[in-house]
Amino acid sequence: MDYRNSRKLTKNRNTVIYAHRMDDGSMFGNLHQFKYENIFDSGTVEITTNEGIFHYRVFCAAELQATYNYYRTDFESDDQFLKFAEEIQSQSKFKTDIVLKPTDKIITLSTCMVNMHDYRFVVFAVLTDKTLF
Repeated sequence: MDYRNSRKLTKNRNTVIYAHRMDDGSMFGNLHQFKYENIFDSGTVEITTNEGIFHYRVFCAAELQATYNYYRTDFESDDQFLKFAEEIQSQSKFKTDIVLKPTDKIITLSTCMVNMHDYRFVVFAVLTDKTLF
């Protein structure tokens, strides 16, 4: 998780999680599956923490330059957050009908790309449901 994020997912507007792409499928080894439209279209993410269980719906999958500010965690205003979301969605390999609201919480899952060291494969998803412990 990005050092700027709180461990409590409910406190973050954009929780950024980085992991290696392992050949055995561990860590984010399977994240690249979202480059296929049928996987993307039904894409959900579930995260379980000490805080609760969080369900997300994927709204963007993209190959982004490592220097692109996709890992942004702080936003000065709702408009900044929505502009960020719009920019991210414009980079997506596939389009969805998801329109983010100022109150939405998102996650960013980022991993390296084979033979493209200056790029990251990044998946963005919006929180749809949570069960707090």
